[in-house]
Amino acid sequence: MSDGPHRSLPMPKHWKLVAKRAANPVYTPEEIKTVYEMALQAELRRIMGLIGTLRRIADDPQGSLFPDLGEAVMMQDAHVLGPLAGLIADCLVRNAAHDFGDTSRVDAAVREGLAGYSLRAERQIDEHYQRNGSPKMAEAVRDRVRQAGSEARPNVTPEKGTNANQSNSPQSSRQSGLDQGVQL
Repeated sequence: MSDGPHRSLPMPKHWKLVAKRAANPVYTPEEIKTVYEMALQAELRRIMGLIGTLRRIADDPQGSLFPDLGEAVMMQDAHVLGPLAGLIADCLVRNAAHDFGDTSRVDAAVREGLAGYSLRAERQIDEHYQRNGSPKMAEAVRDRVRQAGSEARPNVTPEKGTNANQSNSPQSSRQSGLDQGVQL
């Protein structure tokens, strides 16, 4: 544990980076928020095929997204693609009766699923630091991750997750020299 609890965190690398930066007081809340947004975008990129398929179904002029709940229940097979895809499918099933029109129903389900998934990630980071770090560190990490999440969630949308110009890795913010020090 000499490198910190983030090393043993059982999550993808992008979430480990969020935890690592939240645990290090050198990083500003804005830097943590940026990495949090990139973690959410990475999760969206993993399921863009599913989102594209759902949008094509929603744009089909032949009918609604789910004419009956039988087809919607079949969407729950998306759980195989991972927890975020499963949450989105659950949101679509739950909201099948609402008529948001075209792709806005899919986008609403993606936003709702992404919010639920990010809250799960925050809890998982928090629980891991409570088990493997000091109480003071766990509290600091929890507060910094929650703050970053509350600021980052509204900024990540299905449209931004498809942006090919988004970098998959964060900008290096290694500080060199004494002049750059911690921002006050």
